[in-house]
Amino acid sequence: MQIQGEATTGQLRRGIRRLFTDHPNTAELIIIHIGFSFITLYGEEEVVNRFYLETLQLGN
Repeated sequence: MQIQGEATTGQLRRGIRRLFTDHPNTAELIIIHIGFSFITLYGEEEVVNRFYLETLQLGN
């Protein structure tokens, strides 16, 4: 079964599930072992800001 995700969080969960196929609860892996944060952006004009902020966070 292929899991579809439209946002970055969906991509993360899909990637974790793909890497840890034997783990019964991949959401638990994310909560315990991976730091995450979010910011709410509204409107199409925020698309560029989203990608900039994601890149900034990945680099830190």
